[in-house]
Amino acid sequence: MATLGELSAALEVGTDEYTDALDGEAEAENAYLRAFAAFFLRAKVDGVPATIMSKYADAQAVEEKAAWNLAVARVKRCYAKRDEIKSRLMARMSHDKNVRDHT
Repeated sequence: MATLGELSAALEVGTDEYTDALDGEAEAENAYLRAFAAFFLRAKVDGVPATIMSKYADAQAVEEKAAWNLAVARVKRCYAKRDEIKSRLMARMSHDKNVRDHT
């Protein structure tokens, strides 16, 4: 069983990874939105019907959207990892408290 110090250090690393993942997601979202806006304007200039401009622009920004989806998945993985470590830390703290109380 990991010590409190090891779990605390792992939680700190997990929190840093989660924060980095959130930053990456925001950057990927901004890249997608920039590409979407550029393709939307290009569609308007090219005379694409207004009813499909949004779908047209979204289809053109497929690479940026894929990168954004990967970034969202990384955020979810990092959150789950951080949450698992946090649960282990809480369990260890509870275990240590029970041991102290019964000795």
